[in-house]
Amino acid sequence: MESVQNNAESSARQQRILVLESSSVTRQLITDVLHSAGYDVIAPVDVKEAMQRIKDVIPDLVLTDVNSSVIELLAQLRKNRNSRYIPVALLVDKPDESGRKNDRAFINQWIQKPFTPETLLEGIRKYI
Repeated sequence: MESVQNNAESSARQQRILVLESSSVTRQLITDVLHSAGYDVIAPVDVKEAMQRIKDVIPDLVLTDVNSSVIELLAQLRKNRNSRYIPVALLVDKPDESGRKNDRAFINQWIQKPFTPETLLEGIRKYI
């Protein structure tokens, strides 16, 4: 009985997405799209804040853009047993920007900029 109740509680909980995007305008746009789709959004302004937030609350997915600090965040995610299996979607400007073959250990989904709300949500829904 208890596991049925726990399953009902977890399925009723909003899925949480951590959005780490360097552009404040794009970060707000993504946050608005995700909120409209029913997701709970955590939107830290930098990697340091993102790492702290992930320690406090484990998201269901991390959505981030490409920069050198993000690689550090992804490495930390994969080292931590509580966060190593969180799916990661990477926002890229060019299809080959992420070096996809080399990043499979860190990245689950690539979403190309510019994106529409539909393509953003489609990429996310593959994993949560």
